[in-house]
Amino acid sequence: MKATIYFLLIALACTSALAVNVTEGAGIAFHVQQSFFTNLKTSLLDEYIRTIETGKIEDILFSHDFGMGDSTFFKVFLNLTNMELHEFGLDTSASYLELHEAEPNLELFISDLNMKATLDFHFGTEPYFLDDHGDGHFYLGKTSIRLGYAIERINGRPTFVTKSATVNSEDFSLVLDGSADFSRVITQMSAALEQLVKTNINDYILGVVDATITPLINGAITSKYNLEYKITDDVVIDLSSSVDPIFTDEHMSLFFKAAARQISQDSPPFRENLRVPSEVDTSGRQLQIGISDFIFNSTLYSLFKTGFLKLDTQNFNGTSFPVPASNFFIIFPTLAEKYGAEDDVFFRITVQETVNPPYVEIVDGYLHAYLDCEIEMYTKRESLLTLQVDSYLELDAYIVKGFLLTLDLRQFRLRVREITQNNIDPNLDNRDIAAFFGLFSGFFRNYVNQFVKNFEVRLPVGDSIDLSQVSMYTRDFYIYADITPYFR
Repeated sequence: MKATIYFLLIALACTSALAVNVTEGAGIAFHVQQSFFTNLKTSLLDEYIRTIETGKIEDILFSHDFGMGDSTFFKVFLNLTNMELHEFGLDTSASYLELHEAEPNLELFISDLNMKATLDFHFGTEPYFLDDHGDGHFYLGKTSIRLGYAIERINGRPTFVTKSATVNSEDFSLVLDGSADFSRVITQMSAALEQLVKTNINDYILGVVDATITPLINGAITSKYNLEYKITDDVVIDLSSSVDPIFTDEHMSLFFKAAARQISQDSPPFRENLRVPSEVDTSGRQLQIGISDFIFNSTLYSLFKTGFLKLDTQNFNGTSFPVPASNFFIIFPTLAEKYGAEDDVFFRITVQETVNPPYVEIVDGYLHAYLDCEIEMYTKRESLLTLQVDSYLELDAYIVKGFLLTLDLRQFRLRVREITQNNIDPNLDNRDIAAFFGLFSGFFRNYVNQFVKNFEVRLPVGDSIDLSQVSMYTRDFYIYADITPYFR
């Protein structure tokens, strides 16, 4: 499966909008309206057809019991091997996908399917009285197929489960030509066998779909959809499907945990706040996505617990950013008594949880981050000044091309809570500290911008999806994206 099909599978995970009802235990909710599938059907089917190439296909085993009442006299089996597909096609314009509240929740109608295949066969009975091998061909022309699926959570992934398969076809043939002692019997029975297959074709098609097409779809999910997204070597976001899907005749919704945690932890902090809106905005666009502030909160806290929220200007990503001591002589005149104008001054910033752990919430349409920090001003000889500081950041979240969720820093404020070390001047007052922060806040803002600029959550959508038509809204505890996707 290529990107379009994969996007469909991931989009079967939808729940958000302007709703007040919430779903607990999920951090991202996808809602897909029926109109999405109208938009998608031609692209999806065309994409799928392009992935079906002529050539070898899987072996198939048919069997049928003969008897009377509850008694079975014997079983006839037909094992088809060395199968090769020579022709395949269908009418995408007359085919469609439909949603249903009751199972099957997702129904695919395929119009004018046609295929031709050659094969080897083993025809026999149990108990043994007939056995033969040979070759033959299978032909299906102008056939409509209706496939019904449910979508269940299996091993943390949304998984397609085959529920029904019906076929309407009068243009069907299965011709077998045996080459052993029973070849004449096989040839004579091929017409009868054809009628037997026609009579039970829905059961056979259901088996074929369940053995071939459904594993192909689920294989695409498994290969493309990672259950974890690694932010750093020590922090991952759990993207497993966490709540059972919801289906109606108009939309479907799937839910993903989307909770960051340390790799060594089994569960993230603040779990009680893991929630997203449960309902679709029927006036909205085809695809609606709700992203809980929990994903930001748990990410920030996990990064803090793994020591990521630290900055030392003496070694910032392998580079030193010293500040000449002369820059501080006006604010701290006593420094000039101990240091030359070109002596280096550094800063060490550490996020801590002395008062409160680092925390994020969505308020008034923006992400608000609260950090308890220790800021140390030092030289290579000694520590000069250590402050306990409360910091506040206001961030805007938005989606860019490729479905990349990223952040933009809007406001930044610092408040000194306590001076815990002072080797500069015992007579420092609040005005000195205010002047100091006027200079220092620029360094801290650069660090925050570095983190914000590098923070990104890329949902698994391929380049064939154009998400340029996106409206972003920020509600009380979640971000809401309203999207009309286009398929290239």
